[in-house]
Amino acid sequence: MASEHKRILFLATDPVESESIQAELAAIDDGWEKRVVGTFDQATAILQARPADAIVASHHPTDISGAKLLNWAAEQCPKAVRLVMAEPAQREEVLRTVLAPHHFLPKPVTADVLKGTIESALLLDGAMPSEVLLTLASRIRVFPPLPSLYFRALNELKSPDFSAEAVGEIVAKDLAMTTRLLQVINSGFYSLPRRITDLTEAVSLLGQESVKSLIIGIHLFLEHEHLKPLYFSISQLWRHSTAVARGAWLIAQMETGNAERTEEAYTAGLLHDIGKLVIANNFEAQYNKVQKAARDSRRPLWEVETEEFGVSHAELGAFIMGRWGMPVALLEATALHHQPGRSVGREFSALTAVHVANALEYELHRPPEGNVPSALDQSYIHSLGLVDRIDSWRECLRNGKVPPQGKPVSRSAAKVAAVAASAQSTQWDRLSSQRKKWLAASVVAAALVMVGWYLRNHWPGEKSLPARAKTLPEADASTAKHLGESNLIVPPAPITNPPTDGATGLTGK
Repeated sequence: MASEHKRILFLATDPVESESIQAELAAIDDGWEKRVVGTFDQATAILQARPADAIVASHHPTDISGAKLLNWAAEQCPKAVRLVMAEPAQREEVLRTVLAPHHFLPKPVTADVLKGTIESALLLDGAMPSEVLLTLASRIRVFPPLPSLYFRALNELKSPDFSAEAVGEIVAKDLAMTTRLLQVINSGFYSLPRRITDLTEAVSLLGQESVKSLIIGIHLFLEHEHLKPLYFSISQLWRHSTAVARGAWLIAQMETGNAERTEEAYTAGLLHDIGKLVIANNFEAQYNKVQKAARDSRRPLWEVETEEFGVSHAELGAFIMGRWGMPVALLEATALHHQPGRSVGREFSALTAVHVANALEYELHRPPEGNVPSALDQSYIHSLGLVDRIDSWRECLRNGKVPPQGKPVSRSAAKVAAVAASAQSTQWDRLSSQRKKWLAASVVAAALVMVGWYLRNHWPGEKSLPARAKTLPEADASTAKHLGESNLIVPPAPITNPPTDGATGLTGK
């Protein structure tokens, strides 16, 4: 990218923001030709004279110039990458006004983020057959929208005084969403020692990014539960998607230990196959034929999809996520999860995590008879210098946890681990006082018997403890008399902590 001469046009109608953008652009010394304008007319005049490689428009609630430019550019400059800069809380409004596909760039933006996003967007668009996608998109009756619940939760999650309780109350208004969200937190992935039934606690444990992605994923699958394709089950697709999300999270945790990277991988894994839902919903008969052809020819489904539709479910899924304004990293992970070698990037990313998790999940749980899954791209993994990590990833997914040598756990994982530990440590406190006394007395009695047995069998000299007691000095006669028939010469040390009970999981504090 550094050696190429790219033309980037920015539209910022606010003078203060325009100065800020120019200051950030000045920090990017990459051979780019950068131009910042303040009006829609100026932008279109420049683009008509000479098209740009990327068009970035700032969005304001009271000014539609940015949305107008991106919608205009979709028709007049279809090869240009289009990005919209807006506050995260304005995402829903952006989706309503910017009708053309675009990439979302949250404000405030820094030079590094701006540069990285534009570069990634250019590379991704170059890897995706945009004209074919637009043709297929024109045949789709209804694109799945982001659920309104997502935007209500997003606004709360992004507020300065964010509260898990408020998000839980928002989610609780949707019974189906509530049920599925609690199913996820109580799944084997989290391995909690007790069931979570409170949405506030579930939101706190899952983390902000996971909650957002689950709201989208659950909504999509619930919306498509009515579909009855011949060759795949919606419920099986949901199980596979959640398994890949879990696997991508674990692999990203192993390689990065970074909370944002792991949550990004989880989201990408959860949404990587949404293109299948859209194809099945809009082209059901045609898609049944495609799936049958893939089974009969023993080829991966995405290859036959590409022959039939011009693109696979992977590219279509990324196209839809682009319309939602999802981050470029998620689009790349979705679009290229079968063909990661098409990515120009050669470092561990969400794409790596999803590709590996998808392939290894099919290794661990074979797909239905006749379906041929995509294999692990060894050459891509080799290009990242990570071939020696494959066995560790496989073992990690098999065990469902990051090995001890893995990177430090993320914030949400630490919360889950804390809950597991807390659940065990507080079970002793939850017992009734009568049961505590009974357990303590039982432990003391058992300890006394064990000490007595040890002394009976290992005391030096005479083996007969009663005889030994009779030889005590006269001064200790009262002590012997006090001990009576217990045969215990030395009392046990006081027990300061209740023991761990392997059967009940009780742990003393």
